[in-house]
Amino acid sequence: MNLGFIGTGKIASSVISGIAKSNIKYKKIFISSRNKKIALSLRKKFKKVIISKTNQEIIDNSDWIFLSITP
Repeated sequence: MNLGFIGTGKIASSVISGIAKSNIKYKKIFISSRNKKIALSLRKKFKKVIISKTNQEIIDNSDWIFLSITP
């Protein structure tokens, strides 16, 4: 299962960290580069995190998509 996150703020970062440290089985986590500092930090911490170039790439490669954006 591949997971995707559109938006990389504090909440998305916390959820991604929680998933990565848990027993949830997943292949990869695709994230947007909206907040480059957080995205690079997540990629550095977790091997299975991939920074996508576009939101469409996240959608195309993910089985589950989390929208982590403000209204």
